[in-house]
Amino acid sequence: MVKRGPFPSFLSFLLVLLFSSSIIAITHDGQDKQEYIVYMGSLPSQADYAPMSHHMSILQEIVGESLMEGRLLRSYKRSFNGFAARLTDSEREQVAGMEGVVSVFPNKKLKLQTTASWDFMGLKEGKGTKRNPSVESETIIGVLDGGIWPESESFSDKGFGPPPKKWKGACAGGENFTCNNKLIGARHYSPGDARDSSGHGTHTASIAAGNAVPNASFFGLGYGTMRGAVPASRIAAYRVCAGECRDDILLSAFDDAIADGVDIITISVGSIDVYPLEEDPIAIGAFHAMSKGILTVNAAGNTGPNIASVTSLAPWMLTVAASTTNRVFVTKVVLGDGKTLVGRSVNVFDLKGKKFPLVYGKSAASSASNATCAEFASSSFRDCMPDCLDASLVKGKILVCNISFPYVAYTKGAVAAIVKDGSDWAQMEGLPVSGLEEDDFESFLSYINSAKSPEASVLKSETIYNQTAPKVLSFSSRGPNIIVPDILKPDITAPGLEIVAANSLKALPFYDDTTHVKYSVESGTSMSCPHVAGVAAYVKTFHPEWSPSMIKSAIMTTAWSMNATQTDYASTEFAYGSGHVDPIAASNPGLVYDITKADYMAFLCGMNYNATTVKLISGEAVTCTEKILPRDLNYPSMSAKLSGSNVSFTVTFKRTVTNVGGSNSTYKSKVVLTHGAKLNVMVSPRVLYMKSMNEKQSFTVTVSGRGLDPKMPSSASLIWSDGTHNFSSSPWPSAIINRWSVKKMGNLRAASSCLLSCLLVLFLSSVSAVTDDPQDGQKVYIVYMGSLPSRADYTKMSHHMSILQEVTGESSIEGRLVRSYKRSFNGFAARLTTSELKRVAEMKGVVSVFPNKKLRLQTTVSWDFMGLKQGKSTKRNLNVESDTIIGVLDSGITPESQSFSDKGFGPPPKKWKGVCSGCQNFKCNNKLIGARDYTSEGARDTEGHGTHTASTAAGNAVADTSFFGIGNGTVRGGVPASRIAAYKVCNLAGCSTEALLSAFDDAIADGVDLITISIGDIGASKFVDDPIAIGAFHAMTKGILTVAAAGNSGPQESTVSAVAPWILTAAASTTNRGFFTQVVLGNGKTLVGKAVNAFDMKGQKYPLVYGKSALSSVCNTEYAESCEPQCLRESLVKGKVLVCSSRDTVGAVESVGAIAIIYKSDKPDVAFIDPLPASGLSEKDYESLVSYIESTDSPQATVLRTEAIFNQTSPVIGSFSSRGPNTIAVDILKPDITAPGVDILAAYSPVGELSDQDTRHVDYTVLSGTSMSCPHVAGVAAYVKSFYPNWSLSMIQSAIMTTAWPVNATGTGIASTEFAYGSGHVNPIAALDPGLVYELGKEDHIAFLCGLNYTSDTLKIISGETVSCSKENKLLQRNLNYPSMSARLSGSDNSFTVSFNRTVTNVGTPNSTYTSKVAAGHGSKLTIMVTPSVLYFKTVNEKQSFKVTVTGSDLSSKLPSSANLIWSDGRHNVRSPIVVYTDSY
Repeated sequence: MVKRGPFPSFLSFLLVLLFSSSIIAITHDGQDKQEYIVYMGSLPSQADYAPMSHHMSILQEIVGESLMEGRLLRSYKRSFNGFAARLTDSEREQVAGMEGVVSVFPNKKLKLQTTASWDFMGLKEGKGTKRNPSVESETIIGVLDGGIWPESESFSDKGFGPPPKKWKGACAGGENFTCNNKLIGARHYSPGDARDSSGHGTHTASIAAGNAVPNASFFGLGYGTMRGAVPASRIAAYRVCAGECRDDILLSAFDDAIADGVDIITISVGSIDVYPLEEDPIAIGAFHAMSKGILTVNAAGNTGPNIASVTSLAPWMLTVAASTTNRVFVTKVVLGDGKTLVGRSVNVFDLKGKKFPLVYGKSAASSASNATCAEFASSSFRDCMPDCLDASLVKGKILVCNISFPYVAYTKGAVAAIVKDGSDWAQMEGLPVSGLEEDDFESFLSYINSAKSPEASVLKSETIYNQTAPKVLSFSSRGPNIIVPDILKPDITAPGLEIVAANSLKALPFYDDTTHVKYSVESGTSMSCPHVAGVAAYVKTFHPEWSPSMIKSAIMTTAWSMNATQTDYASTEFAYGSGHVDPIAASNPGLVYDITKADYMAFLCGMNYNATTVKLISGEAVTCTEKILPRDLNYPSMSAKLSGSNVSFTVTFKRTVTNVGGSNSTYKSKVVLTHGAKLNVMVSPRVLYMKSMNEKQSFTVTVSGRGLDPKMPSSASLIWSDGTHNFSSSPWPSAIINRWSVKKMGNLRAASSCLLSCLLVLFLSSVSAVTDDPQDGQKVYIVYMGSLPSRADYTKMSHHMSILQEVTGESSIEGRLVRSYKRSFNGFAARLTTSELKRVAEMKGVVSVFPNKKLRLQTTVSWDFMGLKQGKSTKRNLNVESDTIIGVLDSGITPESQSFSDKGFGPPPKKWKGVCSGCQNFKCNNKLIGARDYTSEGARDTEGHGTHTASTAAGNAVADTSFFGIGNGTVRGGVPASRIAAYKVCNLAGCSTEALLSAFDDAIADGVDLITISIGDIGASKFVDDPIAIGAFHAMTKGILTVAAAGNSGPQESTVSAVAPWILTAAASTTNRGFFTQVVLGNGKTLVGKAVNAFDMKGQKYPLVYGKSALSSVCNTEYAESCEPQCLRESLVKGKVLVCSSRDTVGAVESVGAIAIIYKSDKPDVAFIDPLPASGLSEKDYESLVSYIESTDSPQATVLRTEAIFNQTSPVIGSFSSRGPNTIAVDILKPDITAPGVDILAAYSPVGELSDQDTRHVDYTVLSGTSMSCPHVAGVAAYVKSFYPNWSLSMIQSAIMTTAWPVNATGTGIASTEFAYGSGHVNPIAALDPGLVYELGKEDHIAFLCGLNYTSDTLKIISGETVSCSKENKLLQRNLNYPSMSARLSGSDNSFTVSFNRTVTNVGTPNSTYTSKVAAGHGSKLTIMVTPSVLYFKTVNEKQSFKVTVTGSDLSSKLPSSANLIWSDGRHNVRSPIVVYTDSY
């Protein structure tokens, strides 16, 4: 329900949150039992079958209990077979495997989906409308909803006779609930009664079949006669929603309603998720209703305009979208200067035209410190967030809000509210309110800012005529159908906006109000659904013998065409189906498409349900030899999903129509093309000759074409006409390509359709989740088993296979075992079902089991910038450097690159135990000493990413390299004499975690010294579920340091993914060289943008064209402004410089003839490579460019070739670089360090793509990302190790962190704190001589994990050693001997004291004295005491301990507070950041 009350604006915000959550099963007790629906199909026909006894015997057999108390919730025994019960997971699995069980699925909570005038649709009151009152009075509508208010005038039985004789129901509404001859039955399924407390059920029932009640209104608004479609019909109310709408209750109501004898069921309830038909309670109930001749009408849902959001998908249901009527409510705002603005709301309050002072939300900011306000910073005041306003500044005034939170105005004492609200439905509040569209709101703000004493009045709402109706509403759920792609959904649209109908006197219309109203205004598909149910009942009164499918066909094939002035999906059949319901025309359709139960059974067979399952569902003998393709089901619309967008296609639809018009009729076919690609539609035969009533004729529709539109479905309408009847159907192919589904449609899971009023739809599939094995729901999981057992007789592979044999019960596990980790740690990857996964996870010796995921590559700013210069000026230890091996886990490598030539190299180090297993035509050498592949594609890099990172870390020095002359110089790695071993774990499909663990397993055993891995997830995971943390832990135990990229999800906080303390985590920052691309305008002005543009336009200027100025007729301005090629007219773009608000489509704009592109960059600190001359401008410069275009008659410009310039502000953190704080170990600061990661020139694969649609190939290119900074740090670590080969990895990490440069902190917010850069910027030369280091051993990390509450048993498995996590062996996170110090504190207002214990090792000179110094950082003032404050070292490798105590108060909830502890002996400055922050992050 889209409900505007009690405080609708806030409710709409809550609804967004609710609709963003998935539905989860409800846990009802502490024994891991959940409620499940056990669906068993049709009731057996034998007379002695006792459903409840059978259900109880099943439960007794499964649970092994003689008493079923508390287990059996409901038994479905009247209309179909099944039950609801509390079961454990293992019990559920046993039940699911029983003979006679169709499906077992969790009991879920569904949602209510909440009258544009019947006059609008032509179903007028009085003698002007034909009716069949005697049959109408025999028609019973079952309303499955939130109950009903029996005393409402809408349900008075004045003038009604007794209920129809066919009625078998009851009035079981509870205490003080009385039925009558209008409301003939009521049932409830939760404690209480059938009385409606929310108003929703009363509202929907009165829309479908309420009496005609004159002089009805909502406080005078919408005044007139309120009535349903079939006022003479009877109503039976089934209260399935009482705060929640549960599956088990819903099925009970279907069970009863079918048996009670209703004729039509209307159900304005639905899920936000899609389920298979056999797990969808509404689809199940509607199937059994259909088998008894009962049509079910269901709301499409209120999760539009998202694509593929409709959840009512079964073809035996009639699915209803929501649209406008010709009446809307508007609320005028009169300003102090006399100007009037027209807004939207349902405002019943009258200010009598009196004007009140205006106060803008941000001008009424509360001075109180508040975590919520701080989180939203200054915008919280502007947006009128609760608790962020000063009531004394608001009281008695009209509050102006930038977003729709007007209920806050009520709570703060405002007399009215004016808000920015671009929605197409009116809100209803407990005070005068008006919602202005963006343009009017900006005009309104201009008045406030310019007037000395701004004031206004909000008038009472008035009704105006809406000439654009009907239009589909924004909230109405859209197709396509993701369960049955070749069935178009929704089917039809009907009024769903601002519908005045009956209300429950228990439901309050406003926030904190005691007013009770008989009628209310609501919007939603909940309102459109009973409209169509009423029309279905109206049609049935004239044709009581018609089947549900005939009624449905009549409604769909006679629908009005929709107003298609909108663009994108809002103007397609995925929004409105066959069109807008037309009640009068539906009573005389001429032809209908009839579908029998047998047809639906053949359809299910065609959906690959087996004969046994279909027999259980239908209760009839089924062989599934007769299968119907979904597109050949005799449906009133025609739809097909096709694969590919550029290929030619031919698709056919078979249909049969039944003559319900006149005898001796001749129907001729006509095809009308609508939108999308041009289709060739052939109908055979083209003419149908009907001699008699009920005669059937078949025909075939063949649709062919090519080049389907990747944005829009392609469609047409097939119309059969005899001169009196126009029987319509629509065919259309459509295509949605993968790129579009990812970047523009978000949740897009399929694409197009086709309609017949009858509709026909063809569309393309988009990317879906990878199914590891289609059989039995198997997916690949990682089973992590810790360290390898030390006993000699342990055989890893045999153990792994025996585990699989035990859990699967199969002697042969062919295809199950994916990988076995057996060289460096213990575990395996296998294909498992959910139940097998659970059994493995509970086995002794298993640490964790987690899904195999696809991780992401995180994509040379000069080594000179960091001081590691080429030549004799840089100290090197070449003998040790040449024995250092860097393992690169990435997308492979290009072995022929000059960066990996072995000229001058001797044989590999003797410690090397690896292999060259790069596959055919792949050769290693004495530089690239090893390669392994885990993708089945060979170790050769086809993307370029792995080649780039490897050359950055350890590539040879290659002179005279550049990107087409840009950045010319010598490209090299940090340790050019080191060796490289490449492990290919990534390809175009991503980086599989099972492959990644295999690479760690091998790299550790192969003998690498360092691992660099520029790969990561979007966020952090628990250590035992994080494959990089697992691999790095085992590397650490062998003395191997792992350097990982922080991630590219910045600047959002808490996005860093590599958070384990045994990993060195690298952020990305700029260098002193930047690539800039100038744009020279026709007026001589020059704008400086970012790009790597190697094209030379010779300074020639070309005409500029703004994307939205080249708008084609099929799109809205937003898509044209961002330059979606399908939305641009080639004739307006060809030969010009295209100006776009986004870079997303830059690879495709050449297809419309653009000669260059200038775009607004969302990452203005990064230079991208594009396939044509391009420059990315900052928002300010982009606006300046647009202003020039709009103010100049013939605007023109040229894009110059890129040049490199000196960047004096470096280093600055890249906007994309992931930020802390650490969400797993909250007292460990992450990232650790930053390094060059912006505009890095390095080696590349010659077959790698430079950018989308770019045909150029290069050996060296420019990339940006933490993928680039990570190998820089790995190179520095290898450089340090070459001087100190005996240092532990923690000593190397400490040396790098404590000698880092401070970072340019000119940014604001998190971007200027240690959460962005950690200890600072890496300094290779200083890292060679740190003076002191913080050392950590394996035992320290184990004590740290004990402190994180990992058990002794788990840690024994992980470490391979006996572990006791006793109290004294547990280490607080903040006391881990880490080179940085961090603590998360609770609350922001309290005083605090926190301490850190540390130990440093002297690696400088003997007889050294280090004195402590504290330098303040940012945030709140901290008091820091270091004890002792002076450390005296007599010898090298001597250790000294100290304690840092930090006190303070009133921590900022916006920024961490920090300082730096510096230990100095006059030569060395050993710097450690100290960071404290609150848990408000």
